[in-house]
Amino acid sequence: MDDPAAIGRRVQRLRTQHGLTQKQLADPRYTPAYVSTLESGRVRPSETALRFLAERLGTSYEELATGRPAHLATELRLALVEARRQLATGTAEEAAVRYRRLLTDAEHLGLEPEQAEAL
Repeated sequence: MDDPAAIGRRVQRLRTQHGLTQKQLADPRYTPAYVSTLESGRVRPSETALRFLAERLGTSYEELATGRPAHLATELRLALVEARRQLATGTAEEAAVRYRRLLTDAEHLGLEPEQAEAL
C-alpha cells in the first residue's frame, strides 16, 4: 500500500473526475470530514474504507491502494508462466532474455513476489 498522501491524491483525483463531492463519496458509511482528511494524506485508510471508496469510484482496491491496475500484476504472472514454459521447451538464452524483461517490469511495478520469481 502506498503512503497516505499518494492514496489521498488518487482518491481526490478520481472523486473530482466523477464529479462527486466529498459528502457524496462518503455517504452512507463515512463523513465528508473523513474523506477530506484522507485526501490531504493525514490518515492511512483502512482496507475496509479503501474497498468502499474504490467501489464508489469505479476502480479496484489494488489500484486505489497502490496506483497500479490489478490487471498488470495478472498479466505479469501469466508472462512468468510463459517464460517457465519457454525455459523448459526452448533455449536458455531466449528464456533469460524474457526473464530479464519481466524482472524489469516487476521492479517498475513494485511487485516483489514477481521480482523474486523472475530472478
